[in-house]
Amino acid sequence: MEMTLKINSNTGHKLPTSFPSRRAFLHVKVTDGSGKVVFESGKVNADGSIVGADSDADRTVFEPHYDLITSEEQVQIYEMVMGNNLGEVTYTLLRGMTYKKDNRILPKGFDKTTAPSDFRVVGSAYDDVDFIGGSDTVTYRIGGLAGGTYTADTQLLYQTLGYAFAQDLFADSSAEAASFKSMFDASQIKTSQIASSSLSITGTGGSTPPPAAAACSDGIDNDGDGLVDMSDPGCKDVSDNDEFNKGRKNRC
Repeated sequence: MEMTLKINSNTGHKLPTSFPSRRAFLHVKVTDGSGKVVFESGKVNADGSIVGADSDADRTVFEPHYDLITSEEQVQIYEMVMGNNLGEVTYTLLRGMTYKKDNRILPKGFDKTTAPSDFRVVGSAYDDVDFIGGSDTVTYRIGGLAGGTYTADTQLLYQTLGYAFAQDLFADSSAEAASFKSMFDASQIKTSQIASSSLSITGTGGSTPPPAAAACSDGIDNDGDGLVDMSDPGCKDVSDNDEFNKGRKNRC
């Protein structure tokens, strides 16, 4: 089974914005006709950790950006990760010298190729051609499924305080950190939902899904210039799969 998710953002800033403890991520669960879970990426535990997220198991590393996900151990997490002067991951603002990752969803009109270094895209998202102003596209390729009907439930989730960031804070021996930890542990709302979608897929096992609509007829601003489909001068006709207008730079 192969399916493609497109996340569109209508905010005027990166998502999530501001403090680096914040993260948004995709939770994708696929069930068969009997309701059995056959694939799940981005499952959240009660303590706020994400199954498969590298940083939640080891705070010295972080989950990379993905264009293609083929395993439950891979999770698309939109976040910024700070690095210190030694090139190590840090969760302390005063030690942050650079970014090791910044794949937060971009606002419409943002051109990652011309963005100043202060708020540039960092990591493999920079080379992801589908990661553009206003949207990101992620493909999920799930092997080993028999023919039948499957349901894919997808969510874009958000956490104000990511698990690794919280655990780094709780390592502090101060009374304030201990008090905050007790409140965090007692909270039942560590994760909130931004958006969700559900899709029913019927196939014969190994079959190829129908192609997606062309970029010039899908109702989406695919190149982030504020113009959609045939209103975009980069579109020749409705079957054109490239909105980009080589004669005009996107707005930044």
